[in-house]
Amino acid sequence: MAATPTSVTSKSAATHTVTTTGTTEGTSQGGFFGASESILQSLVPGIQADLVRSENAANEAAASALAVTNDATTASNAATQASNSETAAEGYKDDAEGFKNQAATSASEAEDWARKTTGLVTTDYSAKAWAIGGTGVDNSGIGGSSKD
Repeated sequence: MAATPTSVTSKSAATHTVTTTGTTEGTSQGGFFGASESILQSLVPGIQADLVRSENAANEAAASALAVTNDATTASNAATQASNSETAAEGYKDDAEGFKNQAATSASEAEDWARKTTGLVTTDYSAKAWAIGGTGVDNSGIGGSSKD
């Protein structure tokens, strides 16, 4: 393709003023396009620095988001552990209540084995009934009390 001559008498780009006559073909031919290329090339380091700053800011934001996510995960795990501890404590409370009831039953039965004189405790008569007599022990065919 043949180059088309273009006449430019005055053109301002950035802070440079260029007055020249050139062609539209190529960017390194001097004239208006050469000056424009030079101006654009002078802007590249600033643009690259802006890109680096933007990338660093994005990386910092991503690191902050990750830290927040990790903190949220830690808090969630702690909440789960607390809930599990609460559930376990409720279970231990229920167990303790059951053991309390068993102890009360055993205490009552022990009292019967020691003092009951009005019949069988469970399968036999109490120690007191065998010692001093009581219902089912006195004048029985199985031997009677020590008192008899």
